[in-house]
Formats: sequence, C-alpha cells, structure tokens
Amino acid sequence: MANSFYGNSFPQTGAAVTVNKGYKLTEQSGTHFSFDGMTLVVAGSTDSNSRVKLTGYADNTETVSVELTPPAGLGPGSNFSFTRSSDFNNALWQNVDVVEITFPDADVTMIMILATR
Repeated sequence: MANSFYGNSFPQTGAAVTVNKGYKLTEQSGTHFSFDGMTLVVAGSTDSNSRVKLTGYADNTETVSVELTPPAGLGPGSNFSFTRSSDFNNALWQNVDVVEITFPDADVTMIMILATR
C-alpha cells in the first residue's frame, strides 16, 4: 500500500542555517517501509550546483545514502521526480524506517510536495 507525505513549507534557510536543511520521514509503528520515490517543485531555480541528498536508516543505523542532482535550468513552479527504479536503485531503500531528505546547498529553492513509500 502506498502512503504519501506532503510538505507545504520550505526548510528554514538563511545565513545561520547552511547545512542539513530538509525533511525527515519516520515510521512510528516500528515497521520498515520501502521508499520508492518523490516529486519536488522548484520555488526559485535549479542549476548545476543544486543537490538533493537522501539518507535511509534502519533501526537507528544509516544503511543507504545517495546525492542526486535535479535537472538544471528549472524555474519557479516546475517539478521533477526521483524514483527508486531509475535514480536510487539500491535494494536497501526497500527496508528503511527513517528517510532524511536534505538539501546540501545553502540556498534551498525546492520544496518536497510528495514522497511515496
């Protein structure tokens, strides 16, 4: 069964907040889940320096991580997706209980609108 998460605001940005901005998806019942994909919408613009980092945990241990580059040149209102089948295809994503979605760049211009698990 697919579940979704909707984020309706940006991670905090600014000079004092330059790393580890993002979202954390957690499973509260102790059950692991499969993280299968997400769609993001651009608020500003993307360039060749834009990054999205995904980190998966199982039982408080980091098990899998990947840093992805969104398409460059997207403007406000554009959206794009990352999926396990094409962008982060490690089987360990099928057995996580926490997923952190962070934006390593100091200037966050994306907001996650849907993550499917």
